[in-house]
Amino acid sequence: MKVKSIVRISALRFPVEVQDGTNGKEVIPVILTKEQLNAARIIGESSKEVIHRFCGRKGYKVVDIGKPERRTLEVNLSEMWWY
Repeated sequence: MKVKSIVRISALRFPVEVQDGTNGKEVIPVILTKEQLNAARIIGESSKEVIHRFCGRKGYKVVDIGKPERRTLEVNLSEMWWY
C-alpha cells in the first residue's frame, strides 16, 4: 500500500529589476516562502529588506521590486523515491 505524502509550500515570486557592475539592468525572479517571510518579520525585516539583502549577496543592486505573484507549490514525497 502506498501512502501519499504531499507537502504544500506557499511562496511569493517577486520580479526584481537589478543592476550589476556592468551597468546592465535585468529582471530576475526572487522567490520567498511564507516561512522565510515570517522569520524575517519576527526579526523586524520587511520583504523588501530581505530582497535587498538577497540580491546584495549575489552582487546586484536593486532598482525596483515589482508586485509579487502568489503560488502554492506541491511536492509529492512518495514519488521522490523509487522502491
